[in-house]
Amino acid sequence: MYTGDSTTNIIQESPLDFVSVASEFDLPWLKTLVEPICVESLDGNNLKGMWQPSRMYGSEMLKTACVNYTKKNPVAVLTNSTVIDLKNENPASWKEFAFAVGSD
Repeated sequence: MYTGDSTTNIIQESPLDFVSVASEFDLPWLKTLVEPICVESLDGNNLKGMWQPSRMYGSEMLKTACVNYTKKNPVAVLTNSTVIDLKNENPASWKEFAFAVGSD
C-alpha cells in the first residue's frame, strides 16, 4: 500500500541533493523544506560536506548551523582531518569558515 512516505524518505537520505536542485531551478519552497533536514543531520563527520554546498548554494541557514555546530563542538570539528583539509583544498572557503567561527 502506498503511504506517500517515499518522498520524505528520499529527501531524508540526501537532503543536500535537494538543496542543489532548489538552487539550480530557483525553487525557494524546496530549499525551505530541505535546509532544516540538512541542519538536523549535521555532525562533525559531514560538516565539511555541508559547509561547501552552503556557500555554493547560498544557504545562510546551513552556513549558520555549521558555524554554530563548530562553536559548540570545536574539538570534534577542528581535529577532524577532513575539515582541516579544507584549508588546502579551498583557502577562500577555509578563510570564510575560520572568520565566521571566530566572530560572535
